[in-house]
Amino acid sequence: MNTRFLKQAFVLLLCSLFFAGTALWLVSVKEPRSYGGEPVFAKTLQNLDNLGRLTIETPKTVVNLQLEDNLWRVMEIGNYYAGYRQINNLFNDFADARIYRRRGPATDADEKKFGLDDNAFRVITRDAGGQILNSVLIGKAAADNLYHFARIEGEKDVFLITGNFSFPKTAVSWLQQPLLSPPISAASKSAKKQPFALILSYRSRLKESKRFRISAVI
Repeated sequence: MNTRFLKQAFVLLLCSLFFAGTALWLVSVKEPRSYGGEPVFAKTLQNLDNLGRLTIETPKTVVNLQLEDNLWRVMEIGNYYAGYRQINNLFNDFADARIYRRRGPATDADEKKFGLDDNAFRVITRDAGGQILNSVLIGKAAADNLYHFARIEGEKDVFLITGNFSFPKTAVSWLQQPLLSPPISAASKSAKKQPFALILSYRSRLKESKRFRISAVI
């Protein structure tokens, strides 16, 4: 085999390894990895049996989801039942959201670039006593759409976090469909036997699938 060709191939291999290593080093310096991928909503996940209210603040509206009689309700729409699919997605986001990278402090220009300005939305979770468990400001998705830029209350840095965070944009969009209008007397009589609403079983997280499951009983 041509010795000159082998030398050229070896040099090209060394150059490729050098540039690959340099690229990885630059990425690690620019966006250092977090300390173990900690859950973003850790306190929320630790207090699933004592949750009281979930608040979603968007640029155009604020939605408060209140837990009453083991049922999540939309306070802005007369305490009507929240849709079990929407709640299911929300709790899966809580479970999936983990810190991917700590980007460090951000300037005002950075916050606008990351969508952490007036266009961001905030998720606040509270326990049954009204105490805030987690408050997270969520901005734009990263270029690969796998992560979102976020600010976590109590932290000065901006983070990249995992999670879908595709929330309904209006209070009405959180409602259970189809809309139900049972007579008050009928609802009160059957309340003890079978709630005329949603039975949420998010508290018992399935170990097999590692997802929350919510079943509906109408």
